[in-house]
Amino acid sequence: MKLVKKGGFLVTASCTNLVPPELFLQIIGMAAKDAKRPIRQVCFRAQAADHPIVWHMDNTNYLKFLIIELG
Repeated sequence: MKLVKKGGFLVTASCTNLVPPELFLQIIGMAAKDAKRPIRQVCFRAQAADHPIVWHMDNTNYLKFLIIELG
């Protein structure tokens, strides 16, 4: 985040079920705070419909994809 110019975009993803979506977003928030950069969420997605998330089966909620704009 420290290397991205103001108004630039950061694209990041995690493809493990060991990092739940809430923790993934929390980590991004902590990194933004460390970099002293405001962020704007542009897009947050999970895996495609052909890989459904089955509630109460944690290993089916594995893909987190995020695009943010850095101030």
